[in-house]
Amino acid sequence: MNDKYNGKNNFQPKPNGLNTFDGFAQIESQIPLDIKIINRLKQKYYTSVYLIEYKDEKAVLKHFCPRNKEESSIFEKLPFQEILWKLPELNHVNLMKVFEVGENYIISEYCGEKTIEDYAKNNYFEKALFFLKEGMNALIYLGDKDFCHKDVKQTNFMIAKNDVTKLIDFELLSSSKYRFPQGWIIGSVSHMAPEQMNNEIAITNDIYSCGASIYEIITGNEASAVRLNDIDKATLTNDDKFWRWFDFTQNNKDFNDWSFDNPRLKIDDTIKNLTIRMLSFRPEKRPSMKECQEELSAWVENNFKK
Repeated sequence: MNDKYNGKNNFQPKPNGLNTFDGFAQIESQIPLDIKIINRLKQKYYTSVYLIEYKDEKAVLKHFCPRNKEESSIFEKLPFQEILWKLPELNHVNLMKVFEVGENYIISEYCGEKTIEDYAKNNYFEKALFFLKEGMNALIYLGDKDFCHKDVKQTNFMIAKNDVTKLIDFELLSSSKYRFPQGWIIGSVSHMAPEQMNNEIAITNDIYSCGASIYEIITGNEASAVRLNDIDKATLTNDDKFWRWFDFTQNNKDFNDWSFDNPRLKIDDTIKNLTIRMLSFRPEKRPSMKECQEELSAWVENNFKK
């Protein structure tokens, strides 16, 4: 790592117009000279993601390019700028490997383009749940190091070569030492633990999100939407969903009116009870990540025997 950025809090991505992408030449001056950009995979908020050739292998470049001063100001306050430098130190088979960190980019392994969601939406429930169970290994690993991913959802589990599950996207990674400023609430509302609305950080956040992922896989519905009775409210904006979920979480009451209907999948009491326990409003009532993984693994094995 360049000594200039060795653990220092000086990660300062600069607004540079990259979101009006019209050619790779715009970023060539900001990335290592020994990589070749193949194409852009996606663009969202202040990041652009590229498929690249890195040391003769396919890899992924995530380039941070805030679109305006407001986004730049927000990004500079994220605890991610502190945790960023620790990412290459993390090493687990179910965790996307980060190779290199620069002033405004991350280079990581290429994990393919399929996610758990792709399998669930095509009714491959066994594979989706198996991949999620494998992905929980990465969350156990992070939890042992006092990290909380904070954005666990189906689309953040990629299925890499040889069907290896890879947990990706670390911008919201937090810990007891590295946390978001007080009052900041960031994450995916559809999978966000209630206590995240109060900026509480613990592995129990990720346990809830895994429960929301299981629920969505086996029923096709978002857990938060069911709680808010928003299943048929397609016109709701993300802001609407956020504030409805915020208001609901402040009641701090568990929800007992779950629906587990799916004509394509036999859903018994075992998987229902596990999911409901993981989705408890009270973090202390949730099983540990290891217990969740073991119970999910046993259920998949017993219900999808060849």
